[in-house]
Amino acid sequence: MLPFINRFPDKPLIWNIACKTLMYAFVALVVHYLERLYDHWNEASGFLDANALLWSSMNWPRFWAVQILLATLIFMYCVIAELARVIGHERLKRMFIGPLPVKDASV
Repeated sequence: MLPFINRFPDKPLIWNIACKTLMYAFVALVVHYLERLYDHWNEASGFLDANALLWSSMNWPRFWAVQILLATLIFMYCVIAELARVIGHERLKRMFIGPLPVKDASV
């Protein structure tokens, strides 16, 4: 529904996949950070204090591990969504779930 999401419809699929993955992963990063900031905002007196408290107490390896996992899942979603866009939802569904077309054995 958003035309700017499908930026490269006539280029190889990797262009749309990479663009969408980067956009969605960036949004996930911002939302993930804001969730943590909101938790600290309840404890601090203001936004800047909450941000300073967050930076000092954040478990950064875990934060980045979650971001890497999210980026990987987003990438896989974008791959499947682009394949479905190009080859069609029904054909992709048949390829994964079945039934596959029966080939003539006499050929």
